Amino acid sequence: VEAWKQDHTLLRFRYHRPVELLQGIQELNLPYSSYETDMRELPKVRHFITEDDITDALRSMVPYQNGKNGIYQYWQEQHTAKEKAVFLKDLYGTGGGNAAFSHNFYADEDHSGKGVRLRKPDCGDVLMTWPQVVKRIDKLMAQDHYLSAEEKAKLNTVKEEPKAPEIPADVVEYNSIKEAHADELVLFQRGDFFELYGEDARAASELAQLAITAREIPGVGKVDMVGFPAHALEQYSEVLRDKYDLAIASTADGGTHEVRRVYSIDHEAAYAIDAHEAEFGADGARAFGPSVPLRIATEDDLKTAVQAWNGDIASKRRVFRYMQEYGRERGADQWLREEYGGELAAFPVRLPGVEETELSWRDVQRRVVRLIRRDEFYTNQELDNLDDVDPVAIRERLEASGIVNGEVVDPVALNANPFIQQVMADADRIAQEEKAHLTDREYAERYMIPGETVFSHNGRQYQLDRVALDTGTAEYTDIGPGPAPNGTPHWLAPLNTVRNYMEYGDGPTFVTPGGTVFCIGDDFDAWTAEKELLVRVRLTSVDENTVSYTLPENPEHDPFHIPRQRFDTYLDEGRFTPVRSETRAVDNSFTLTLSDGSTYHVGDTVTIGGTAFHITDIGAFDVQLLDPKQSYPIFRAESRESFEQLMLREKEQKEPRAETVAFYPAVENGLPYSIEIQTLHFDEPEPEPPAPTLPAENFRITDVHLGEGGPKAKF
Repeated sequence: VEAWKQDHTLLRFRYHRPVELLQGIQELNLPYSSYETDMRELPKVRHFITEDDITDALRSMVPYQNGKNGIYQYWQEQHTAKEKAVFLKDLYGTGGGNAAFSHNFYADEDHSGKGVRLRKPDCGDVLMTWPQVVKRIDKLMAQDHYLSAEEKAKLNTVKEEPKAPEIPADVVEYNSIKEAHADELVLFQRGDFFELYGEDARAASELAQLAITAREIPGVGKVDMVGFPAHALEQYSEVLRDKYDLAIASTADGGTHEVRRVYSIDHEAAYAIDAHEAEFGADGARAFGPSVPLRIATEDDLKTAVQAWNGDIASKRRVFRYMQEYGRERGADQWLREEYGGELAAFPVRLPGVEETELSWRDVQRRVVRLIRRDEFYTNQELDNLDDVDPVAIRERLEASGIVNGEVVDPVALNANPFIQQVMADADRIAQEEKAHLTDREYAERYMIPGETVFSHNGRQYQLDRVALDTGTAEYTDIGPGPAPNGTPHWLAPLNTVRNYMEYGDGPTFVTPGGTVFCIGDDFDAWTAEKELLVRVRLTSVDENTVSYTLPENPEHDPFHIPRQRFDTYLDEGRFTPVRSETRAVDNSFTLTLSDGSTYHVGDTVTIGGTAFHITDIGAFDVQLLDPKQSYPIFRAESRESFEQLMLREKEQKEPRAETVAFYPAVENGLPYSIEIQTLHFDEPEPEPPAPTLPAENFRITDVHLGEGGPKAKF
């Protein structure tokens, strides 16, 4: 560096900076500092439309050619803010478009009498009234940012005699169409809307209940206008042709318009009669005279011909099945030729009023593939008639899944079905997610069933005997294999300990470098450096790099993560201390066992007639109960026989309540049945059903002497 300072020619290129290089090398010797953060993920970035986007939109959205110069010149004159707002509102009218700013094709802008709205994907909309637009343009004008340098160079600042504004090309085209169809309502398409102007607009407004607005037409002035969406053309044309003839000008390729005439209902019938008489004569004498010229087939005609196929819906279904799988392969055109029948050299196109033509089978192949891809191979009428439902395809899919004639003949194939596997995986996932968000008490109420629940721990099997929700404990019995160690078959443990045994069983164990052993499901107390208890955590997963844990007091929170190396260090240093479960042997000599095998202990809670009672004592002849809701102790005694009858009656009255957590309709899964996954809940007992009544019978007339005798006898 010192030599370079004396002679800069030592380095060939100027972009080398030895001083900065030396500084960077020296900084390599600086000690590194590490920082920790509790942030589990970066905050989600919210997108929004920027001020630059708004400025770009205001500078680029102009209602017609040279409209921006007109705005600029209007701003050079003396006008109030209200006048400017009215000027912009009348100038823009109603409309909009995409790619309005930021060079984003999906950035939309639309304007109406209320103002301007800007939209961009994943961003909130920006709404500006016309007075707000005026303020922004005022600011751009004051900063001389409204026109670019090129636009200002082209702008002729010398005041000349005002010229008539140039009439847009679409206005000229509309005028020519209206001139050719002066007696008809002209429906002129602009983008995604059809519009009517002037007298046509007023007539359509009265008949179709459309609101009239005004549009500023350059060189013409304000013109009354009504409009409706293009997809509602058929709906509104049917209403308007009830009284008027229509000329529908639809947008074609190149931006021009194609005009289609639609007669009113009255004129349609009259013209049909005139056409018939012109062709065949009023008395039918020219029935064999010259025919009306046929038109050349359009793309819509060719599409209709391919959709019609050969008139056989079964053949059309076979085409759909085959072309879905082999549509792009070589030889598919010959298959179509054979399926159509007749060994025709080309596909015939025969439609009423259309000049007969033919398509090559290769062209038919491409058209069928395109129609299937667009979901247009079947017509709307065929879809309404369910002609697209292919029994053969359904039967083949069921056979591939191991179902024949409605019966499962291959369970292995059925279980291997991707959809069935997805359903089972979804069911397991839903169950696991539901369990993870339950407190220990809720978990016990739902999954710890005395007399039925069996779990494993340390290589032995245990059966749950009873659950005490009030004390947060559970009793369980060692059921093998073999005799219980130390001759102790009965155990008492906290609910969270039993829950860990049930969820993780004999899972893998892990060892820290310091020799501390831990398992998934273990609880640990986390301590600060000052030996103050911070929080209790429960391990949910462990791998080589990460340890995940939840907070037992907040089970609905997503799991937290900590590096495995750091967790092992904290565990060896005592920053994490295991919570030892208070498991102890219990004496079950004084229990009440009912005839159905269920057992009850002192401290259990039972429900009788909708009221919860605690069992305070089980004697040789009776059971003593206590209602905990009473402010002073009131005991209730029931004999063992009466207590058993009450318990059995309560069990019979409990009915499960089903809650749907996932549904797979048959139309989507391709099977002949829908699949529904439900969770069962046990609520209050259902009322007993009413006693059955005798079936009603008709009355029978047994007296054949009806109508005889006096009034009394007749009655």
